[in-house]
Amino acid sequence: MANTHVSRSSVFIKLLRFQELDPVIGKNCTANVGNGRSYHYADLANVLRTVKLSLSTCGLVLTQIIDGQDLITRLIDPESGEFIESRFPMELAGLTWHQVGSAITYARRYAILAMLSLAAEDDDAQVTTEKPVTAQLGDCPHCGETMTIGPKTGQPYCKPCFLAKRNGYASMNGSHA
Repeated sequence: MANTHVSRSSVFIKLLRFQELDPVIGKNCTANVGNGRSYHYADLANVLRTVKLSLSTCGLVLTQIIDGQDLITRLIDPESGEFIESRFPMELAGLTWHQVGSAITYARRYAILAMLSLAAEDDDAQVTTEKPVTAQLGDCPHCGETMTIGPKTGQPYCKPCFLAKRNGYASMNGSHA
C-alpha cells in the first residue's frame, strides 16, 4: 500500500482491541484455475461480514472508495475523528467493465486484510510464481524490456514501466508518461 496517512492515537488503541478479538476469516469460495486445479478463498462479502461486527464492537468504521484509479481504504474512529488511510493505485486502463469490477473487488479484499493485519487463508499468490508468457510480445516501446501478459488482466505490459507508474513515476528512465 502506498501513501499511508496516520493520525493520532485513539484509533490505534481501538485497532489493538480489534486485533485482540482475532476474527477468523474462513474460506467460503472455490476458484477453478484450469488443468483440474482449484483453490479455496475468502471472498469480499465474507471478509466484510467477518470484520464489520468486530470493528463496530471496538468503535471503528471501515470505508472504501475509488478516487480516480486509487482505492482509498480508511479506518475511522468516529468519536475522535482520527483515522488511518491507505491508497492503493489500480491499473484499470484497457480493462472490460467485468475486469474492472473484478480488479476492484480483489483490491478491496486485500486492502482490508492489509489495513487490519489479518490473513485469510488464500493461495492466490501461486499465480505470482508462475512464469509469465513472453512469446511474440516483443519489447516495450518505452523502455525496451520484454512485454509479458498480466495474469489478472490478460493484457500485455512491461514490469519496469508498470512498477514506475504504480509508484507514481512517469517512467523508469523518464522517456514516457
